[in-house]
Amino acid sequence: MATYDYRCKSCDKYIPVDRSNIKVGDEVSFTTTYQTSNSARFSSKTGKVIDIAGDICEVVVKKKSYFKNIRDVTPDDAPNPLTYALFGLCKCNKEETPNDI
Repeated sequence: MATYDYRCKSCDKYIPVDRSNIKVGDEVSFTTTYQTSNSARFSSKTGKVIDIAGDICEVVVKKKSYFKNIRDVTPDDAPNPLTYALFGLCKCNKEETPNDI
């Protein structure tokens, strides 16, 4: 996958990831959640897409397969959801709707 600049040149916020460009062989990252007796633990994983069937992709991390919805994975070089939450999401190319005003 080619390196892509995810920062908008106009507003300097992060551009949303186009997940339709994710293909077999791409490196992607995702978060897993583990429930413990009194809390939840989150872990970030990075692996390679080996199959895509509809909205589900199979990602292999250290010989273990994970089946994730395509909207839950991001290209390895892309910002993660926490980055979008902290620094903002670019809306320069989005048409203004009455709800945005």
